[in-house]
Amino acid sequence: MAVSLRVRVIVDAERARIWHHRLAEALTKRGHHVAIAVRRGGKALPLAASLLLTLEHLVYGQSGTTASAAWKPDDDGAPIDNADVILDMSGDTGAIGDIRTLRPIYAHSPLEEAALAELLAGRIPEVGILDSATPQTLFLFRAAVERPRVVGKAMDNLCARLTTIFVTAIDDIANGRALQGRKAAMLDANAGARLDPISALVARGAHGAHQPCEQTAALVCRLAPGRR
Repeated sequence: MAVSLRVRVIVDAERARIWHHRLAEALTKRGHHVAIAVRRGGKALPLAASLLLTLEHLVYGQSGTTASAAWKPDDDGAPIDNADVILDMSGDTGAIGDIRTLRPIYAHSPLEEAALAELLAGRIPEVGILDSATPQTLFLFRAAVERPRVVGKAMDNLCARLTTIFVTAIDDIANGRALQGRKAAMLDANAGARLDPISALVARGAHGAHQPCEQTAALVCRLAPGRR
């Protein structure tokens, strides 16, 4: 029988996304008690990723309401230790007491830049969940990506898929069911391709087949004027 869970969603102030907000809303509508905790001073998104997404926003535009867009949350002030489940979206992998904790996974990493690196390499990354109840096992899913060469829009698709994955996971926990997904071994939490700023911009230019070469080149030069 399904029960109403006390769910604590932890986000990093620099990495909070609209999909985190939508997830909290969806869980509330399903009868769960959801509170938001905001952490500050965490690891910021790498410069390369920021430059890459800025470039795409200039070329393609992005609404502030898309799944991967930045979100400015408020901390609800509720204590963490009375939660049934914690959803840690901060990118951290440290233990949080004895409370069951679910974390999003992007291309076998808790950091979203791993998914960006995969997209730049021409691959569509899997996304999924790391569950503290089975810390050596990932639960992975494939996502439908409409425009894989437009990295920001591809990230919207991946983040929207994560929303449904987490809603289903909380429903499974509330009903006493095992989590779904393809099981895979947990890799080094700090593993993942590094994004060099210029390499990322050049790779983005190579993938920018939907825009005139002159426009892409001009934007790369504006963001990286020292590159020749």
